[in-house]
Amino acid sequence: GELYIGGPGVAGGYLARKELTEAVFLNNKSLDFSYDNSADFSPVAKWYKTGDLVRWLPNGDIDFLGRIDNQLKIRGFRIELGEIEECMKSVEGIEQSAVSLTKDQNGREILVGYLVASPNFELDEIALKKTLRRSLPGYMVPSIFVQMDEFPMSNSAKIDRKALPKPDFNQRIDNDFLAPETATEKVLFDLWKTVLKIDNLSITEDFFELGGHSLLAVGLMTRIQEKFGKKIPVTVLFQNATIQKLAALIDGNESAKTNHWSCLIPVKTKGTKPPIYLVHGGGLHVLFYQALAKNLDEDQPVYALQAYGLDGKNEPLDKIEAMAAHYIREILEQNPNGPYCLAGYSLGGLIAFEMAKQLKEQGKKVNMLAMFDAVAKYNWEGNDATAKWKKKVKKAGFNLQLMLKDPVKTAKYKAEVLKMQRHHLKGEINVSHEKTQARPEDNQGNGIGKLVFERSMAAFENYVLQPQPIQVDLFKAKEQMFFLHDPQFYGWQHFAQNGVAVHELEGNHMNMFSGENGESLAVYLQKILNKRNNG
Repeated sequence: GELYIGGPGVAGGYLARKELTEAVFLNNKSLDFSYDNSADFSPVAKWYKTGDLVRWLPNGDIDFLGRIDNQLKIRGFRIELGEIEECMKSVEGIEQSAVSLTKDQNGREILVGYLVASPNFELDEIALKKTLRRSLPGYMVPSIFVQMDEFPMSNSAKIDRKALPKPDFNQRIDNDFLAPETATEKVLFDLWKTVLKIDNLSITEDFFELGGHSLLAVGLMTRIQEKFGKKIPVTVLFQNATIQKLAALIDGNESAKTNHWSCLIPVKTKGTKPPIYLVHGGGLHVLFYQALAKNLDEDQPVYALQAYGLDGKNEPLDKIEAMAAHYIREILEQNPNGPYCLAGYSLGGLIAFEMAKQLKEQGKKVNMLAMFDAVAKYNWEGNDATAKWKKKVKKAGFNLQLMLKDPVKTAKYKAEVLKMQRHHLKGEINVSHEKTQARPEDNQGNGIGKLVFERSMAAFENYVLQPQPIQVDLFKAKEQMFFLHDPQFYGWQHFAQNGVAVHELEGNHMNMFSGENGESLAVYLQKILNKRNNG
C-alpha cells in the first residue's frame, strides 16, 4: 500500500501551497485506524502521504516498490516506469533515462524510452532492446527510444515528463509494428484481436506477452482449426508465438513444420547451464510454463514434457512408472550424459520424483528435483472407515473455515478449479503435435484429451511412493486453498531421504505461474537451480 509517515520529523506543509498541503498532509480525523489493534500503536497528529508504494515484510522491514504516481497499466499488465528507467540507466553509456506511455500512428499504446547518454554513446535500438529483455519481461521493454542532449526539468529539479518530445515514428529503425499482409496473417490478426480483446497489435508481437495464457491458446487453436481446417499443436506456440511465425507454419513453410510427435518440447535450447525439464500437471499440457521459462536466465535451457498419448495415435499410459520411463527415454535422446534438473507441478511432481528415481538407478546424476505445489501421495489417514471419515470431516472443516475467512477469494478459487476440471473432463486441452487436414467426421480431439486425463488420474491412484536418497525443493504457494494434512512439507519428508528445502512463494495453486507470481517464481527457481548445479 501507500506509505504514510508521521512523527516529530514531519514538516508542517508546503510553503505557500495550501491546496497541495491539504492533499498530502493529513490529520487523524481524515484517517481510520480502527483496523490496528496493537497495544503500542498511537496515531500522531499529522501524516505525510508520500506517494511511495511499499510492502511491510514479516521481519518488520519496509520494502520500497516504486512510485504510485509513476505506475500505469498496458494491456492488463501493471507497469512500474521507475523499474524500466533503472534498467535503462544500468546500460553502459546511458546517464539519464525516462519512460512514458504514448500512442503510435496506429492508435496502439506503446512505451517510449528517453535517454541522455555519454558523448561516445551510439544508440542501437535493437541491441538496447535485447539487453533490456535480459532484465525485463517483453511488455516492459520500450517500443521506441529517443536520445536527447538533456531532459526538460521542472522548477523542483525533476524531469518534466509533460515536456518530453513526441517520438518520430517515421524514423523507427526496426519493425516493432507490422500490419498483416498475407491472407493468412489477416485471418490470424482478426482471431488474435478477438481472443486477446486487443484492438491494435503487430504481427511480430508475442501471444503470451500480450496477455495470452494456456486456455486462451486452446481457444485460439480451436478457432484456427475451424478457419483453416488444420490441426496445429497448441504447444507450437512455444516457438511460433507471433502471427507472422504462425502464418508461416499454416502456409506450409518447411522451416515451421513440426510433424514429429514428441512429449519433449524444446522451450529454450540455447545456454550453457544444465537444462531443466518441466513435467506437465493434471492438465496434461505445458503452456502454463511459458512465463516461467521466459523469466529464467537467458543462459538457462528449458524443456517441457507434455502428456503421452495426446497425439491420438499412442495409447495413453495409466502408470506413473511407465510415464517416467518414456519421458526419460526422450530426454536421454536429447541429453544422454546429464546432469539432470527436474521439476513438476501438482501431478507432475509425482512423475518427476519417479523420473529422478529411475535416472539414479541408471547411474545418472540428478542435481535438482523441484516440486511446484505438488503433494506427496501416501495413506496418512489409515484404511479403516473411522479414519477415512475423520479425514472427510477435517477437509470439510478446512473448507468451511476458508469460506468464512474470505468468501469472495474462496469462491473465485473454487470456480477456477471447477472450470479447469470441466475442461479436463471434456478433453478440451488437446495438444497434438500432428499437423493434418481435419475431416468433418474427425472430431476425436475431445475424446483423446478426456481419455488421457482419465488414464493420468488412474496412474495417480495406483502409484506408490518409495523413499529415495534425494533432496526435494518444495516451491509452495503461500495461499493454501485446499486441505493439507502436512502444510509444512506436503508429506515429502517421508520420501526425500536427503531432506526437503521449502521455498514459499506468492499466490495459490491456480495462479502461482501467472503474472508477477510467475516472475517471482522464475527468479527464485533460477537462484536455487544455480545453487544446486554449483553445489
